[in-house]
Amino acid sequence: GVWRSDCMAASFASTVVLRKQRLTFAEALVREDCVPESATEALRVVDAEELLSRVGSAELVQELLRMIDALPLEEAAVPKLRCRMLFRRFDKDIFGVGEEDLMRSLSGNNTLEDALLVDDVFDRYLKNDAADFLISGNDPGASQNIAGSAMMILRGDEGSLLACGSVSVERALGAAYGFDVRKGVILARRKDDLGASFNCYQR
Repeated sequence: GVWRSDCMAASFASTVVLRKQRLTFAEALVREDCVPESATEALRVVDAEELLSRVGSAELVQELLRMIDALPLEEAAVPKLRCRMLFRRFDKDIFGVGEEDLMRSLSGNNTLEDALLVDDVFDRYLKNDAADFLISGNDPGASQNIAGSAMMILRGDEGSLLACGSVSVERALGAAYGFDVRKGVILARRKDDLGASFNCYQR
């Protein structure tokens, strides 16, 4: 990416929460002076790669990325962990507005009404269950519809960035939830609360 000249501060490891049913992380560097910009760029790279493997068309991937970019990047504390998450919340009032033809070609379901098409595309290509699990603390009342990959960062007392690599995140999750991410943790939405929380299956 191209960085502004005033954006040459120290970089810190962050943990990217991938959009997979198995809890899967990657690492990316985030620059302290421009956290939103550098996080956005890192997440875009991950989303582009992941979507291309599933959509197949580079043109459609660019359209999806453009619609993800329209959703504001938010930051919130992650329950049970010390880190914070940067993520995009799915918003029907913003996402895919006026893009019915595109939604229809992405959905592949010609019988759905326009209002349901957006949900179908979100569920099919963008919904991030792992990020929802983490940001809600697996509390159904705090469940969020998160679009695309998300990022875990760590801030010090003054708000400055600290390293938040995947090994430390996996360790913290082990302490908080009692599972071993390295052996594989599969998330499955529970049926009894309308899918707002998850059962976690350790391999």
